[in-house]
Amino acid sequence: MMRSLINIFAAIILSSSLCFAQDFEDSLYQSNEYKTVIPGENYKSGWFHNFIFGKHWRDLWVMPLEVEVIDLNKFAGGLTPIRRGGGFQTKSLRFKGADGFQWKFRSIDKDPAAVLPKDLQETFAADVLQDQISSSNPFAAIIVAPILREVGIMQSLPKIVVLPDDDKLGEFYDEFKGVLGTMEIHPDEYDADEELSFGGSEKIMGTFKLLNRLEKERDEKVNSKEFLKARLVDVFLGDWDRHVDQWRWARLKTNEEKLWYPIPRDRDQAFALFDGIGPSIAEYYIPQLNHFGNDYPPVLDITWSGRHLDRRFLVEITKPEWDSVTTFLINKLSDELIHSAVNELPQKQFEIAGAELIDKLLSRKKWLSNFSDEYYKMIQNVVDVRASDKDDYVQINRLNNHYTEVSIFRRDKNSGEKKGTPFFYKLFENSLTNEIRIYLQDGDDKAVVNGIVNNSPIIRIIGGGGKDEIIDESEVQGYLWGFLPVKVSQNKTFIYDSGKKTIIQQGPSTVVDNSKYIEPETDELKYEPLQEDRISRWVYRPFLESDTDNGVILGSSLSLNKYGFRVTPFDYQLNFFASYATVPKSFNFSLSGIFNSVIKNTSVKIDLIASELNLTKYFGYGNNTGYSAKLENDNFYRLQQKLIEFKPSINFSLFPYNTTSFEFAYSYQHQSLDNENLLNDFLYKRYGLGKFNLLSSSLNFEVDSRDNIDNAQEGYYLSVSGSLFPKFLDNEETFYKAKFDLRGYMTVDLLSKTTFAFRSGGGKLWGKYPFFKAEFLGGTNNLRGFRRERFSGDASIFGQAEIRTHIGRWNLIIPGQYGLLTFIESGRVFAENEDSDQWHSTYGGGLWISFLERTGNVSFVMAKSNELTAFILKFAMGF
Repeated sequence: MMRSLINIFAAIILSSSLCFAQDFEDSLYQSNEYKTVIPGENYKSGWFHNFIFGKHWRDLWVMPLEVEVIDLNKFAGGLTPIRRGGGFQTKSLRFKGADGFQWKFRSIDKDPAAVLPKDLQETFAADVLQDQISSSNPFAAIIVAPILREVGIMQSLPKIVVLPDDDKLGEFYDEFKGVLGTMEIHPDEYDADEELSFGGSEKIMGTFKLLNRLEKERDEKVNSKEFLKARLVDVFLGDWDRHVDQWRWARLKTNEEKLWYPIPRDRDQAFALFDGIGPSIAEYYIPQLNHFGNDYPPVLDITWSGRHLDRRFLVEITKPEWDSVTTFLINKLSDELIHSAVNELPQKQFEIAGAELIDKLLSRKKWLSNFSDEYYKMIQNVVDVRASDKDDYVQINRLNNHYTEVSIFRRDKNSGEKKGTPFFYKLFENSLTNEIRIYLQDGDDKAVVNGIVNNSPIIRIIGGGGKDEIIDESEVQGYLWGFLPVKVSQNKTFIYDSGKKTIIQQGPSTVVDNSKYIEPETDELKYEPLQEDRISRWVYRPFLESDTDNGVILGSSLSLNKYGFRVTPFDYQLNFFASYATVPKSFNFSLSGIFNSVIKNTSVKIDLIASELNLTKYFGYGNNTGYSAKLENDNFYRLQQKLIEFKPSINFSLFPYNTTSFEFAYSYQHQSLDNENLLNDFLYKRYGLGKFNLLSSSLNFEVDSRDNIDNAQEGYYLSVSGSLFPKFLDNEETFYKAKFDLRGYMTVDLLSKTTFAFRSGGGKLWGKYPFFKAEFLGGTNNLRGFRRERFSGDASIFGQAEIRTHIGRWNLIIPGQYGLLTFIESGRVFAENEDSDQWHSTYGGGLWISFLERTGNVSFVMAKSNELTAFILKFAMGF
């Protein structure tokens, strides 16, 4: 109760100081000049453009507005421009005021081209991105300001102004004259001048500097409840762009505590709208893009940009404290406040957007408590607890099946034990928290885990520099395989440290990982890592391809990626894929799972396939089989196969560029031929028709040094595999198969940049095998001028050579490169008791397009042989 009263009292004091700042800023402004401007006339558009790209806040952007022109001689006693700001999209100019403050001007309109790769900056893609600036509300900052002031969040109050056509702008004159934007104080330290102190603070700094400082200073911490209040306001306002650099921090000394308070800045994305087909699709694939509606997006999505700071600063808050902050905020966000804040809009702009903003804010206030509960659950699911770079003592108590206690003390240098009161304490609920990660940081630390329980979160203790001592005296008991009535210890304490200085005492539930971990090189990678380590996400992708054999292949995939601790690129992935081919009128389904943490440094993969597209035609056995287009049209070669296959495999690397895999497979298939006489020449006649159950095991060895696996210009690829099919189930005799695939790439500058691509492949069978396991040639994978599986035999070999010539660059929707390609291919199969020296050749050419650093590719080719002219469209290169 006392802590709550103190927090409320502090908030009242803070609110008062901010009100004073507002009056102070207003008193400095003396200009009487006004100018009518249009914030973004270029965002005017018609209904069809709005349907595709979104209506957004365009009506506000194109509405004329009368704005004060700032007087550089009078404002703040006189302003002198000192440097351009560093934002990627916003034009920003820093001024030195005669009042002693630094003032920051930020343009309302943005130029997002700088965030694009250089190749995209003068393209249609840049135009689309520029157009999407209309999704932001140009007056967001002035609506947000009174809300922050009322709830007691530190801020620099913005004022909408136009910069003058004045030579005092100096070197910035051409870029900034007449620009519409906001002017506000830049929170900073001002030579310890108490009169200039921002909000009564002792110190001001940016986020990266603060995070580094907090690792060293145990007596300083972020006021987590103030940060929670700020984050709940972010969510209430729909402000999704709250990444690390969107904050500054003020240190206030309260009751001998040195607490850092958040100063949110740059409110460009509050109230953002993502309507229209294109933005709605982008919102699905980019989690941080969130439409400002009557209710809230998923918790992870709306907090995505700020998730790294959330995980650092919100963990310690208890549920009663969390609920207290939420209740305080809801009470402060009165209907009157919402109406008055939106009424900060100019009159004409209020007539356009006022009712919509008020209705949505009132609705979001109604649901804020429910959202806050879900937010707390998400934060508590997987938690990070950080010690300092000094000598610390961490006590982890598995109290019972319901609670786990974590305390961090100073460590006594003489006794090595804990001393004083903890500077971190949290009682975690096991029903909410699945994993606790404790980072010891540097220093000579000691961590002790106690308790014997049946249920507990996973505890991960990550050592740092220094001589650490980690003792696990706990045990998490469970049952064999999770359900058998045999008591066993579960692996629930994981210790990570490398080197010989650390002393580790293991218990029955301990797992030690002493592999060396490479620390991030920059603050950006350290505090905003690109690799996720705890969430899960669903991703949907459409699929389209076309060739002569299958016609148009339409499909889609749905993937679930689950991320885990120090597992790249993910902990596991589940993928469902379905497709339909229009010519054979057949389906293909697959369900696959990739698991990267089941076995250390090994990927476990499981595939389940149900397909009618694996084999659709059979042209006979041998290298000299005949072909007739008329007979094909009469379904003379039609093969109907229904395949169900289960394939688990393990994949690991023996050295750089290598992947080695071992695979086991069980398949059930049913084959029927419209013309069974096609098997008359096959060694084993009709062996393989009807139902067939088959087991196999395979070993595959790959080396891949290509510079780009999607469109290689340099490097090579080698795959060698061997398979065993044992005498079992419907397989009458054991047989064996070996295959190889070798590719090489070389790029030279001739008349233009030219890539030479070469490929050779083939395989060999030994023993009696069913006809559907023959070595096949033909189709888009090797001899492109022939039908799929046109030739079948006991062995095969083929070669491909392709020349890809760069013609030029194009700048349509997105920039890319395009060129011509020509190829020649030849191959043959070998059949028992057949004397043939014929090689089957095909040649052709076409166009290729490559974009986004060769990650996107399209090829369209015509391939010709003595039997067929084939047209192939692929969203990939040939090989």
